[in-house]
Amino acid sequence: MSNQDKDTNIILSISTALINGSNVDQCVIFSDDRGDGSSSSGNSKNYISKVNKGKKVNWTASVNPNSGQSNPGDTVTVVAVLKKPDNLGGDDILEKDCYYQNGNLVEGKVKSNAELDATENYLVVFAVTTASTAQTTSYIIDPRIKIVTQN
Repeated sequence: MSNQDKDTNIILSISTALINGSNVDQCVIFSDDRGDGSSSSGNSKNYISKVNKGKKVNWTASVNPNSGQSNPGDTVTVVAVLKKPDNLGGDDILEKDCYYQNGNLVEGKVKSNAELDATENYLVVFAVTTASTAQTTSYIIDPRIKIVTQN
């Protein structure tokens, strides 16, 4: 690991007023603190976050603040980050499945022996609670992480 390696923080911005079981990819925008900007609507499942060997990856969710995208009082929570079964995720980068700890945070760790440029598709399970009905619905989306040397 280089001395410039760092943890990666991934944020899901969710349009709670628009999301349903058939449009999840269009209602979730991924971004991270590694300088790649954010995914565009409809392209979140193809978003790739850079990670470093042996470092942490943190996932959090927020309600999309743009007008008409979310209802006042709605809340979102990242519930789990899961490895795809039977090696369907491609390369094996994450150490294990990760679950909600507290404060809307799921924390995982990248394997120290992962190959450079390896890419893993994984599953993010998140929940949306609609304020007006107090109903909570869970959704799944499948972005990617990639091992890089720095940045």
